Amino acid sequence: MKIFKILAIALVAICGFASCDKHECDFIATDRKADLVGTWTCLEADFAQAFVFKADGTAITTGVENGEFWENVNITWKLSNNKLTLNYGDNTSETLIDIIPGSAMSIADKDGANRRTFQYCANDLSDEIVGMWVCNDSKVEAQNDMMIETFYENGKTVLTGFLPMKNNQDFVLGDETDYKVVGNLMFLAVPAEKVGGDKPMYIAERLTYTPKATALGDVMTFTNYSSDTDELLSESWLRIKQYLELPGNSYDYSNIYVT
Repeated sequence: MKIFKILAIALVAICGFASCDKHECDFIATDRKADLVGTWTCLEADFAQAFVFKADGTAITTGVENGEFWENVNITWKLSNNKLTLNYGDNTSETLIDIIPGSAMSIADKDGANRRTFQYCANDLSDEIVGMWVCNDSKVEAQNDMMIETFYENGKTVLTGFLPMKNNQDFVLGDETDYKVVGNLMFLAVPAEKVGGDKPMYIAERLTYTPKATALGDVMTFTNYSSDTDELLSESWLRIKQYLELPGNSYDYSNIYVT
């Protein structure tokens, strides 16, 4: 009799789960919306994009494709299971999405084509980039290559030094251009006269910031794709301290460099 009661209870439990409809079983569904909130960046050859997804269903995107730049485009988003809908106002994009929370996500067309992978950015580096940096570790092999670049809070950057080119070097003195950082992506305008066009060409670089990386100070690594070979290239920049702590004196050399 005791065995019969146990079997009867098990049978009722099985029937209960079998008759559970979707509404009653919502507790097993996974809401991925919270996993999407935050900053995500993608860097590919000739393409880069940053999304900042907000919990209220809005987002901002900035990016570059084949040298063409767009910034601060406001969109709205909806996420249902693995389907992400992005509304740009004049058009809507429906995509498939896979998320590893706090790490990476991939977005593809509805048929699974044109898949792109994005990194999650826990820290925005727009504050860390501000200051003066020096580099003699160029992506292009050259002798006496040294560049000193100062990034300002107003989105301007000034470059001085020997700029390595494909077959030679170009000395630049105080060349100014525009930049923008979103998450760990930097979008940089290459002046029109440098590319032989009538408007700037934009490039994107991934930033890796390592505070106190050496005894000399902070290091920022810039990574992007070669325009010729699609090879991933990196160079490291050392932050220059822009003040001297002398007893009774202060000396600001934010616009001065020493070789």
